Amino acid sequence: MRSKEVLLIVLVVLFSSARLAAKPLFELAGIYPVGSYPSSVFVADLDGDGDPDLAVTNEYSNSVSILKNNGDGTFNSSVDYGTGNQPRSIFAADFDGDGDQDLAVANSNEYLDSSISFLKNNGDGTFDAKVDYSLGTAPSSVFASDLDKDGDLDLVVTTMWDTSSGGLTVLKNNGDGTFPTKSIYNSGVFQNSAFVSDFDRDGAPDVVVLSSASELNTTLSQGSDYATVWLNNGDGTLAFSGAYYYLGYGLSIFASDLDGDGDQDLAVGDRFNFNVSIFKNNGKGTFACDNVKYEGGFGVFASDLDGDGDFDLATGGFNVLLNSGDGTFVSVVDSLAFGGSPFLSDLDGDGDRDLVVRNAGNNTVIVLKNLSNVSTKKGDLDRDADLSASDVVLMLNCAFLGEGTNCSLASADVNCDGILSAADVVTELNAVFLNKPFFFPCI
Repeated sequence: MRSKEVLLIVLVVLFSSARLAAKPLFELAGIYPVGSYPSSVFVADLDGDGDPDLAVTNEYSNSVSILKNNGDGTFNSSVDYGTGNQPRSIFAADFDGDGDQDLAVANSNEYLDSSISFLKNNGDGTFDAKVDYSLGTAPSSVFASDLDKDGDLDLVVTTMWDTSSGGLTVLKNNGDGTFPTKSIYNSGVFQNSAFVSDFDRDGAPDVVVLSSASELNTTLSQGSDYATVWLNNGDGTLAFSGAYYYLGYGLSIFASDLDGDGDQDLAVGDRFNFNVSIFKNNGKGTFACDNVKYEGGFGVFASDLDGDGDFDLATGGFNVLLNSGDGTFVSVVDSLAFGGSPFLSDLDGDGDRDLVVRNAGNNTVIVLKNLSNVSTKKGDLDRDADLSASDVVLMLNCAFLGEGTNCSLASADVNCDGILSAADVVTELNAVFLNKPFFFPCI
């Protein structure tokens, strides 16, 4: 091949790349001050007006900042509520069954309270004073799920420095947002985070935990990070699956059906190497690493970002990774000023998934608008950016006929259990006619 032809090809490639770079998936929509050193972000409709608000933990000011949505993806100034010492993780859900979104916060100061703070919602996005539950040493993450299938949401908590107490704690909900009973599991030392999903497809939610220097097996090299899977016995008690999955330096984890085969795979963000590893589920709660690491950040969140029916990844540092449909990914956005703890939700009501991240160095949260202009809202099967009776009809076709419009799990699995069933129809009916929000990670 002649040199001029080579030069022409290079120029075409560079021009194509420049065109791709000129059309990013996100653009900056707003930067909002919060408390000191924001550590995590959760998005939920806190005031019951139908649009998603922001809840941000502030690790150095011992508070949670609430930013209410104006309805268009812009936010009011933050209002702060006290938590325990050094709040690191937050989860919003209806814990007391009164129809609004309460807050559970993991407080990580190992020398002071080491607690979970529960803040009850007054129904309008204001909150009562915290109620604390002491446990372990330095709680690092909190996740809510109905582990015992009794209709209320229990708490799964990891602790960072805990050889005596175990590292993984389950707090059972009494049904009224109180948590008097706890079960403790020895999942190792330095628990970074946990995620709850039905990994073995038996109908009960399981738990995956990221940890370092596991006490479960002393032959594992100290200082290395691993994921361990804890399978639900069906009654909310957990049993270690017996497998370890080497991660490098895993900090955050997200479960979703990345390869479209109906089970829940894992995406893990590396806190030192700034990449994302994919672990594909073999169908029964065991995982195989595809040995491909994608450049990204230390946080990771999965959702359909471009409307093609599969789960893409937003990372907390550098890249957005678009799914090729089989659980392999292509980087399409590079060098955006992302922060940590990415969270995807339709903030401005146009149907696609916008992005909010924290910027601890500047004590702010950053909102980025999705430019795809394609509705990827869960359950919005007719793609009109609204949930209505027509979506219910389409959901019936997906669940009972196995065919129809936008029947992918990314679109139609509105209870995030990895299958399309009558349960999704019921969840869709509740969302359309009773205004009941979908539960994380389906929001």
